[in-house]
Amino acid sequence: MQKHIKVTIPKMFKDIFDNKYNLFMFYGGRAGGKSFSVADCILFLTANSKQKVVVCRETKQSMRLSIFALYKSRIEYYDMPNWHVSDNYIKNIATGSEIIFIGLNDSQEQFIDSIRSIPDIDICVLEEAQNLSKQAIQVLFPTVRRNPNGSKIIALWNPQTVLDPIWDFVVNPRQNSLIQKVNYLDNIFCPTETLSEADDCKKYHPDEYNNVWLGNPRDLAANLVTKNFSIDNISDKIRYIDSIDLHLSCDFNRAAPMSWVIFHKDDDKIYYLDEIVAENTTTREAMEEFLLRYPNHKGKIVVNGDASSDYLSPSSEITNYAQIRYLLKHHGYKDIDVKIKPKNPFITTRIDAWNNRIITLKGNRCILIHPRCTWLLYNIYNLKWKSGLSDKIDYPTDVQIKGNKELGYLSHIFDAASYPVEYYFPVTNQKLKQFKK
Repeated sequence: MQKHIKVTIPKMFKDIFDNKYNLFMFYGGRAGGKSFSVADCILFLTANSKQKVVVCRETKQSMRLSIFALYKSRIEYYDMPNWHVSDNYIKNIATGSEIIFIGLNDSQEQFIDSIRSIPDIDICVLEEAQNLSKQAIQVLFPTVRRNPNGSKIIALWNPQTVLDPIWDFVVNPRQNSLIQKVNYLDNIFCPTETLSEADDCKKYHPDEYNNVWLGNPRDLAANLVTKNFSIDNISDKIRYIDSIDLHLSCDFNRAAPMSWVIFHKDDDKIYYLDEIVAENTTTREAMEEFLLRYPNHKGKIVVNGDASSDYLSPSSEITNYAQIRYLLKHHGYKDIDVKIKPKNPFITTRIDAWNNRIITLKGNRCILIHPRCTWLLYNIYNLKWKSGLSDKIDYPTDVQIKGNKELGYLSHIFDAASYPVEYYFPVTNQKLKQFKK
């Protein structure tokens, strides 16, 4: 005699049981019960018909300690028969259903290869989907959907910022998709102590409450130097063209990372193609790296950057820019131009110009950055003003850098990128007045 099991599935998850949608996006804050509810849906689907399910999370270790343990505990909670639990999969002996668990292993390329190796996936559950890269999403979704009988993708995540690639599915919903926000207030099983914790957070840390408990993306603009940056400022379609001016903008350091950006520009926009960032590096060594990457440029080479480095460099009797010009000529380049100001502008003037190109007063995105410029993007997301000040950047201390080496890469590549913006697109007093409104 078949055993009947009574289970309560919150109504916002019940559409998983029919074929109206093939893409489910469940996002929100902590304690919404997303993973529990989806696990229950998956277990009862697979107990009643043959399904091949793949459940993915960030790493194998976190997988075994969390989501794999969750599915196992739900089987035990309902005392469900016919399930065989192995090291990385669960199989229903009666229906032939399989639930396979895959971790990212700190390499999304390996993760994609693992997905590709599994044929005829019926359901793919993506836990912690905010950690998926744009590339992983672009490969994963059509790979799962190659099942000739159709398939479902169920993504679960707690939003971090609007720059999470998965967030685009909320902003631009796909066909046959269900977008559902789920928070702790929607969870009928939410414990009393969790409700109290959320109330305390709401009272004393409202910004954190908005993200952690309500599941709204963090405010990227809060105290950041770069304002109004969005995914529209990032483009992997930017291409190097060897026949037009190639710009190299430099911030020179020996102890701190040497930081250079390479870009094209037109009358309106700057297109950041590449970056050279290295510690304990001389101008000559950085220049050698540039020449390795761009050995046969046919157009003009234009050098921009820090005006203070037109003086003698610590390791040479000639200036940094004179070294660059000499090395370019020695390599065979003849059409070279160095364009720097007599002195650097005030930092607020430079950053006002930068933000006025991030998005102009007319709403145009005039700074475009290739995703390979990882340190420049890191600065955009993390470089902040000192608390309560709008004219002093919060540079990390030596102690902070010792505890987190990445902090040592703050400011230098941003300086290299923003010098030419202020040089070519300065903000007039009238524009600045409008921009700051």
